[in-house]
Amino acid sequence: QMCIRDSINAEYGGDEPLMADAMYAQVWAYTLGLGTAATVDKMKSHLQSELKYNDSPYGLRVLTGKLRHDDSIWMGGSPNWASVNIHMGEDVNMSLSQPQKCLNQWRLVLNDQWNTHGISLGGQPWCTSHYGFHMVEWHIPFALSGQIYFAPTQTLSFSPKVTAPYKLPVLIPNLLGMLSREGNTFTFSIIKGKLMLQRLSVNGNFYPGSVNLSDGQSVSWRTALSSNGF
Repeated sequence: QMCIRDSINAEYGGDEPLMADAMYAQVWAYTLGLGTAATVDKMKSHLQSELKYNDSPYGLRVLTGKLRHDDSIWMGGSPNWASVNIHMGEDVNMSLSQPQKCLNQWRLVLNDQWNTHGISLGGQPWCTSHYGFHMVEWHIPFALSGQIYFAPTQTLSFSPKVTAPYKLPVLIPNLLGMLSREGNTFTFSIIKGKLMLQRLSVNGNFYPGSVNLSDGQSVSWRTALSSNGF
């Protein structure tokens, strides 16, 4: 299996340790619609290795084989692991089960969900209080919806990774919206903001015309695909 290892520094055990969250750049590449940095097979193999060697009850460990603090958890590792897996078409529930470990530890056990740390140890805060790793969670909605927005051409497309019926958030600067599907009908709605589009599509099913929406407005269109399809 291909995996990204650091076998240089003997401080980390010398047994080709495996570092979690080595594919953070790919998280951004997917969110921004920039494609892949490696083959999908290689990326899947690496993420499977992270799950095999770095997994713990609290999320993905920072590094395997480390001499000290080998149970420390990199709080951005599990959410980013989920985002990349979802983009690659892996099972959504399986992918989300990984970030649920660290999220639920903060939300339901420590009851301190706004005090995300950079690193935890044994399920307890260890390093960098009130860190920014809650922000990487926001890549997960983009992975679920497959949203790609390109402002210069006023185009917005989606490739949802969940089956219908669904309701998914739409996140664009200065705009909050929702994409939903019931049966063969897509609905794109604006909760807050304004948006003009020349093209709007879901899995290649294009809305027949341009779009000019503001607060509380929506458009709907139908697809010929099965109601249980993507």
